[in-house]
Amino acid sequence: MMRAIIWKEFREQGLIGLTLMVLGAGILVAAATLADPPTPGAATSDLVRFLGAGLMAALLLSVTAGTVCGGALFAAERESGTMGFLESHPISRGRLWRAKLLAGALLVSLEVGFVLAVAIGLGVVETANWALAISAYAALAFVWGLYGSTLARTTLGSVGVAVPSAAAAAIFYYVPLGVAYQNPRTNVLEAEGGLLFLALMFVTPVVLSAVKFTRQDRERAANDPTPIPHRPIRGDESELEPASRFEPDSPRVRLGLKALLWLAIRQLIWPGLAISAFAVALGLSLLVDSIQPVLVWPALALAAGVLAGVTAFADEQLHDSARFWGERRLPLGRLWVVKIGVHAGFAVFLAILLMLPSAIRAQTDGLQRIRGGGFLSHVFRTQLFDAPHLGSMAWSYLALPLAYGFAAGHVCNLLFKKTVVAAGVAGLLGGTAAAFWMPSLLAGGTRPWQLWLPPVAVLITARLLLRAWSSDRLGTRAPLLTLGGGFAATLLVVAAGVGYRAIEIDDDPTSEDDMRYVAGLAPLEASDSGRMFRTTAERFVRVAQTVSTTPVQLGTTPRRGTLEERIANVPFLGWQPADFEVDEWATKIYDADRALGDQDEPWFIQAEKAGREKSPGLYEHPLRSGTPASSLALMNGRRMGTALLVRGLQQQAQGRPNEFVAELRTALALSRSLRNGSIVSSLGTGNEITSRAVAATGRWLGELEGRPDLLREAIRAIADDDPAEPFDPRPHLLAERYVLRDLAKAPAQWLPAQLTPPRRDPEQVAGVVDLIGIAWNVPWERERTRRLLGIGFEAGNRTPENRTLIRGRPGSNLFAIRGQTPAEMVENDRQLRTHRRAVLLSLAIHLYLLEKGTAPTDLAALVAANYLPSVPLDPYDDLPFRYRVSAGEVLSAPAVVSTNTMKTPASLEPKPIPAGQLILWSVGVDRIDSGGLNTATRLGTMGGGSDLVFLVPMPGAKQ
Repeated sequence: MMRAIIWKEFREQGLIGLTLMVLGAGILVAAATLADPPTPGAATSDLVRFLGAGLMAALLLSVTAGTVCGGALFAAERESGTMGFLESHPISRGRLWRAKLLAGALLVSLEVGFVLAVAIGLGVVETANWALAISAYAALAFVWGLYGSTLARTTLGSVGVAVPSAAAAAIFYYVPLGVAYQNPRTNVLEAEGGLLFLALMFVTPVVLSAVKFTRQDRERAANDPTPIPHRPIRGDESELEPASRFEPDSPRVRLGLKALLWLAIRQLIWPGLAISAFAVALGLSLLVDSIQPVLVWPALALAAGVLAGVTAFADEQLHDSARFWGERRLPLGRLWVVKIGVHAGFAVFLAILLMLPSAIRAQTDGLQRIRGGGFLSHVFRTQLFDAPHLGSMAWSYLALPLAYGFAAGHVCNLLFKKTVVAAGVAGLLGGTAAAFWMPSLLAGGTRPWQLWLPPVAVLITARLLLRAWSSDRLGTRAPLLTLGGGFAATLLVVAAGVGYRAIEIDDDPTSEDDMRYVAGLAPLEASDSGRMFRTTAERFVRVAQTVSTTPVQLGTTPRRGTLEERIANVPFLGWQPADFEVDEWATKIYDADRALGDQDEPWFIQAEKAGREKSPGLYEHPLRSGTPASSLALMNGRRMGTALLVRGLQQQAQGRPNEFVAELRTALALSRSLRNGSIVSSLGTGNEITSRAVAATGRWLGELEGRPDLLREAIRAIADDDPAEPFDPRPHLLAERYVLRDLAKAPAQWLPAQLTPPRRDPEQVAGVVDLIGIAWNVPWERERTRRLLGIGFEAGNRTPENRTLIRGRPGSNLFAIRGQTPAEMVENDRQLRTHRRAVLLSLAIHLYLLEKGTAPTDLAALVAANYLPSVPLDPYDDLPFRYRVSAGEVLSAPAVVSTNTMKTPASLEPKPIPAGQLILWSVGVDRIDSGGLNTATRLGTMGGGSDLVFLVPMPGAKQ
């Protein structure tokens, strides 16, 4: 019989399949020959350019083959009137269904295999992954076409059933799987969730088709009175006793679920249609651009949940038929399960209707209204649902009011006869409970039990009241005690969840040290060098905006890049006489100050005065940090410090080397002000200026001829910049924590920039930001935030457990990505000290060469000559710096390269060193003295090998 069915299916669908394969091959050949290949970097919404016409054609042909093969299996029999002929054969419908499934699977395998073979041969499908993906899509189309064929009477009708059914199932399965398995970084399902989603999408249509097609067999078996023969007690088991000895089979246990399901759906049809119409209308209203769906959704979802809940037993309340159930015609638990299941599904259906118009528009707009966001971000037109913010918790934000409204609606439906009253009370109770948890949801780190146990407790209470409700005894003592106990249990669960929000995090007694630290700093209005440098940097930028230069033409300079990049490279690469644009800029930046039209002193005079202040002050006070103006001020300081050094090197090239020392002293004072106990980014900016100053000093020294007086001034400037040891990162981390605390109190200062889509007005997200600000400042969330700050996110304490505490918090990257760790800060300072002391020694050695006429035999000679008070120590082992006079050698590339966040290491290729070259070195990160034999590191360029080796610039030698 199986072979006959397979032969019949191939005979009837063979011509269709052959036609599809021939036409498909022609389409693929044309697409491969004439159409454009996939466009690299094309948006995924532009399928033709993203996939290419050939790959898209192969996909569509395979899906079409799967849909047609599956859709014709049973629908074609009904359409041609041959289904009765098949049913007349002495086989069960189950065997017939299996035979049809096998035949269709073989046929679709042949068709899709042929299409894939042609596509692979033409080079349209280039990878095994794409071939596997196309096969999976074709198989999905086949099984959903099989399901549609089971229900429909025509092949075309089966396609009409399959497509919307598959879409509805995809949404139904993706919503809960998205909550459990969504990857917060990519906004797609994780691997386990994706495999589970595919398994459900494959199994569901197959099971539904089998259940539907074999239903008649099960009904006949249930109604068949023929007794079932039993095996004989004695004798050969192949022999049966006479029919007169047969005993009738025991009656089949019927649960009545079908009848209950029919009743629940029948009672829901008319109110459900009316409520669904309103849901569609309200969903359409979300398309209005002036409405923010993310703010309106909680109210709409709450209303949907309440209406789905109050209609569960509305018919019984309206017609006073609850007593019928009190007669125990069917167990009340079974009735309750069916009713709750149907109406919970109805609540989800209403939510989908509310979301559907926005989802359709997002699809038709190509999901490009908000670039880079996930599905929910496009549907709700907000970046709040993106990974750096709510991420996977966005599904909880959508489902929370729906669940609370449904639970409150159901219990109120039992307590109140009138549906309108029940809905009103349920809206108040459910809305209050949902609003109670919204702050925690928007503050991140919520646990599933905290959100979902309260509505579960309400539903359990309703189940316990069902018996009293059916017998009209809700007003008696026992039901009232049950109601009171359930209400108390719900409140207890809520209280436990809220309490756990705070005590989940240990209360660190030092968590508020940052507030005491900032309180001890000089006030903002204090007249110190930090404030003066900040004001001067702002003036410098205004001057720079008025400067125009003649762009460098191609071929006029060996080093290309933007003007800003070339200016930043001058301290490391030295002055480039051929770069006329940089030369013009360095001149105009000092001459263009009069263009501002005011009577204030020029910026470089103001900067020099600030550099002469005894106290370094604070360039970036924590009280004004953490804002866009703060980041701009740091960038202004970096640019001004670089301009000072570039100007000094330009003046040296023009015969005025003394100008560099003055500019160096000002730049180093600026870097000290930036490093003085401020936030980590300010420390990093100060370190960057220092590294540029060290590099520029090395370049200046290599070009210097004579001038011992300038060498002494440069030695004093560099020596004054070397801070006391050991370096303490704690003040910077405390300042960072204070800024983080301030940002958590006032998200309106920084969150709009993160939530505003590209090319949109930040005012459009003001309502969302205000909602988040209110959520973060409710008492229990304010206490949780205080304890969160004590964890030490500013110090890089980002363990998986700590990241869980902030998961789903808008702007959580403020906690998760904060500057550098203490170890990184200490290492950066140690490397910077190494380079600073290396250039200090180079200046002293250079002075020794000029005055003594020979190289010092050791570094102690520099102290004896009164150039230095003592030999600088190596920051890595606290021993004196190493020094030698090379006899001629080749410095080899080191085995270990130490990288650093400040600069990329210079080239470490082997380099020959002439005899007489003076070499300084530090033991480096590994703290092992390898003799300073590896390739030298350029002054100011952070990084290097196992030893940090520095070549002393020799008088008259070009670097």
